[in-house]
Amino acid sequence: MAFREVNVNEVKEVLRVWLGVPGSRPPGLRTIAAHCGVDRKTARRYIEAAQAAGLQRTDGVESLDDGLIGTVIEAVRPARPRGHGAAWDRLLGFEDQIAAWVAGDGNHPPLTITKIDTLLARQGCVVPYRTLHRFATERCGFGRKDTTVRVVDGDLGSECQIDFGGSPSRVDIVNTGS
Repeated sequence: MAFREVNVNEVKEVLRVWLGVPGSRPPGLRTIAAHCGVDRKTARRYIEAAQAAGLQRTDGVESLDDGLIGTVIEAVRPARPRGHGAAWDRLLGFEDQIAAWVAGDGNHPPLTITKIDTLLARQGCVVPYRTLHRFATERCGFGRKDTTVRVVDGDLGSECQIDFGGSPSRVDIVNTGS
């Protein structure tokens, strides 16, 4: 399951449509999902969490207060106590190995994330590619470049730059000393 932020307005709109208009037939999940622009399963999760929090279809729209919405969001949001999911936790056991692959050594060049993904899968650690990429970047130094060294500009008029502008027939000479 991919991580998706839970939007307060989205939850409120799904529940508002679910409550329906008094005196008319209440809408089904397909209608609610289509009206609110969410998946049916998402709408069902919001509604079931609201019902568990005490919302009934006979209640009015005024019962959709901040406390109820907060309870629904807390119930449907994935539990990530440290900000990372289960795949990240699996990668922690392989951190030293991933760091060695990222760094390379005298005999072997650094490996790409795609190759690391393949090698981890052979060891039984299958995680989403994007999670592996974020992990290798944040924890193992993947993608870090050497320090940039700025070159001091020369004296005015001592340097000439030529810009071919994508066409060898045109040459612009810029005097940096003016």
